[in-house]
Amino acid sequence: GGKEGMVMLSISVPVSLAAHKGVIAAQGAGGGSKTWSMDNRRSSSPVDRRNSMDVPAQIKLKQQETESCLLSSRLRRTAELLTFQLPSMNNRIAPVFDPFRDCTPFTCSIEILDPQGVIPRHLHDEAYELFIVLSGRADLYLNQSDEPVTGAEGDTLLVKPKNVHSIVNPDAAEKLYMLSIILPNETFAKQVWNGSYSGKLGTADVSHLID
Repeated sequence: GGKEGMVMLSISVPVSLAAHKGVIAAQGAGGGSKTWSMDNRRSSSPVDRRNSMDVPAQIKLKQQETESCLLSSRLRRTAELLTFQLPSMNNRIAPVFDPFRDCTPFTCSIEILDPQGVIPRHLHDEAYELFIVLSGRADLYLNQSDEPVTGAEGDTLLVKPKNVHSIVNPDAAEKLYMLSIILPNETFAKQVWNGSYSGKLGTADVSHLID
């Protein structure tokens, strides 16, 4: 007869960060980069400049366009999230919120690694990357270290800019589910939306995440 409590993760980002060093970068289709300046005036809401961005074609093809920027709040249900795979990777990434649909300075996504799956070594010039382990175990390798930092369910891992890192799912049987936030976005959202479409989150994935 006891009442169940509720646990929420809350992350606050000042709107001024949307103008990180004056621009948000969106990698162009030809491998170059486009930048769009944010209004220098302080505002309580993001400025909708998406027409100046090279919006990935799959956002339109998958009918994921939004009418306006995130002005107050937005709801996306787990069962409706689409997943994509980056080149030469079997991991699935489901964008939850991103600059192209929501005018956020960050990208928030669910990342799923199969048993013994790997996020290859890489670094971000300016972005902080936050990983919250929703289920499974994550071995985080930093720079030249061969000794991982292991995160279990409920743990949070933070990688600062200019640190080479990779994540491995060490389990031979269980998948690894993580919520990831990358701030500022750099070109991550562009890479994901230009990846290979791998369907909506599966029924098993949704049940796993919300049970």
